Amino acid sequence: MAGLGVKRVVADTSGLVTVSATAKRRAIALKAVKAGAKLVQAAARAKAPRRKVDGGGLQQSIGIKPVKGTRGKTLAFCVVGPRVKVERQVRQGRKTYKYVPAKTAHIVEGGARPHEVRRGKGGGVVRHPGARKQPWLAPAWEEQKGRAAEATAAVLLAETERAAARAAVRKGR
Repeated sequence: MAGLGVKRVVADTSGLVTVSATAKRRAIALKAVKAGAKLVQAAARAKAPRRKVDGGGLQQSIGIKPVKGTRGKTLAFCVVGPRVKVERQVRQGRKTYKYVPAKTAHIVEGGARPHEVRRGKGGGVVRHPGARKQPWLAPAWEEQKGRAAEATAAVLLAETERAAARAAVRKGR
């Protein structure tokens, strides 16, 4: 996933204390953050610009990746953005080249200033006019972060209660 800035939703996991195994707590947390991230992913896909050149490659490459937390008290977090492994063959005139949306997503999001581009060995220098910014991921996050937190909390609560009920049944045996 391409990094376009870190945004956070912090959820209260005090109910997970009743679940004893760290692996089970982490599995519950992964499921919860994935539920919230799906909302942000859908909004990002809707807001991502569709270019004629790539036929919507950026939109199609947006994915989510739930990750186990390994530092401190972080049990899990989710990354939303263009997947690195998604690539397309794009034709421009007679040439065909490989387009990887993850490599250009940050430029689409934040734009680019005018700059010089060197054209291979002995090809000279060409002046690139820059690109206007077309924010899509940050607005999607801002629009959905409240709903994402609610979805994460709802799944966290439901799964914690489910795990606690299972633990009570096991103890009663």
